[in-house]
Amino acid sequence: MTENESARPTRIAVIGEIDSVIGFMAVGFDVLDCSTADEARERLDQCASGCAVVFIDEKYAEQIPDALEKYSFSPLPAVIPIPTGSRSSGWSSARLRKLVEKAVGSDIT
Repeated sequence: MTENESARPTRIAVIGEIDSVIGFMAVGFDVLDCSTADEARERLDQCASGCAVVFIDEKYAEQIPDALEKYSFSPLPAVIPIPTGSRSSGWSSARLRKLVEKAVGSDIT
């Protein structure tokens, strides 16, 4: 293993309201509580350099598209919006579909 490989972030974080994301602690993810879009943006910036993957509640991800765009140009962290609870708008699924289509070159659904 080279020195650069050992320096790669390996942590996984989840950003959202604590009642929606607390379960992720059970599998060892870092859980970052927020209750506003501004807090979600701050949490994303805080954990971006130390995480390989950041899951973010779609409720907040929809409100901070500029922050998501900023991280979409670098390989790490992978910032992935996720639906939480029963209030999903479908935005995270549509965004993920667009990203896969961009990577693969066609819609795979």
